[in-house]
Amino acid sequence: MQVTMSKALIDQQNNDDALVASGPVIEMHYPKGKEGPSLRASKMLHLLVKNAGPRIEDDVKHEMPFGSLSAIGNMTKEEIKSTMLELVMTALELRGEEFGEEGVLFSPVLSKISRVCKEKDTVHYHFTDTMREVFSRSSFWALLSRDVLLRISGKYALRIYELVVLKQNLTYKTSEEFSLEDFRSRLGVPDGSFYRWQDFKTKLLEPALKDLNRTAGMNVSYKPIKGPGTSPVRGVRLVWAAKDPKGKRKKEAPFPQTGTIHYGPWGDLAREYGGGYDVDTIAAQFRKFAEARGFKLDAKEISKAFQGFCKSYKSRRPRL
Repeated sequence: MQVTMSKALIDQQNNDDALVASGPVIEMHYPKGKEGPSLRASKMLHLLVKNAGPRIEDDVKHEMPFGSLSAIGNMTKEEIKSTMLELVMTALELRGEEFGEEGVLFSPVLSKISRVCKEKDTVHYHFTDTMREVFSRSSFWALLSRDVLLRISGKYALRIYELVVLKQNLTYKTSEEFSLEDFRSRLGVPDGSFYRWQDFKTKLLEPALKDLNRTAGMNVSYKPIKGPGTSPVRGVRLVWAAKDPKGKRKKEAPFPQTGTIHYGPWGDLAREYGGGYDVDTIAAQFRKFAEARGFKLDAKEISKAFQGFCKSYKSRRPRL
């Protein structure tokens, strides 16, 4: 069963390092050709969400001490206020079927901010109606690390960190492809900047991945996607593998020995590659297949084995 963002915020409210980030917000684009928010503003958004907690969907003003925000690069109060104003002025491009026929909605993050009395040394802020609705509908989300967030030194590294952690919730996912135009829009790269692939690669992408891998203990790389022959690069494939504290790749979750896989990543995988056949029937056949072949359901790269089985299962049966 899916856990909503609201439930995740409740579950993680006492975990100081846990930052619950909305999937639709992470999947956002910035208006074509427009620059995304600064690194400080991007970090601040996550801290504001954490502070709001389970009340993030409510039409209320949230209060937060200046001191809790100064951790973002030792900002002064004036810098904090100007960064919050950036979240009032910057429009996000949210995409999804829930946003009407066009499937696109533009909205800033905050509708208003205000300074409270000096004695309390706090600031009030209010999420826009659109953002509160997005938060309330977020049935997928990422669990980021506050420590990693504060230590990342570049805004493009932070955007890639958000995207990769979101995709890692799908245990069978180890890569994702983006067209170059789509990737630039997700990162918030303005028109005229890093236009040539060589510049984009050496001055933006590779430094961002170096920053991310060093700071987050991850192993994210990329592969350019080219057309036939001498065609220019048209896209990027991000490839990742999480690492444990010793730098080794984490062992992925085992395939369940019994029960339904309808909910969660294994069911998603069966639906994606199984040709529309019943996911629990595929799961039962996979367990028999594994037993007959003598490999365990917690074997290395079990998700790849299941993905291959789903494709084979589909190919041996008539199209639905």
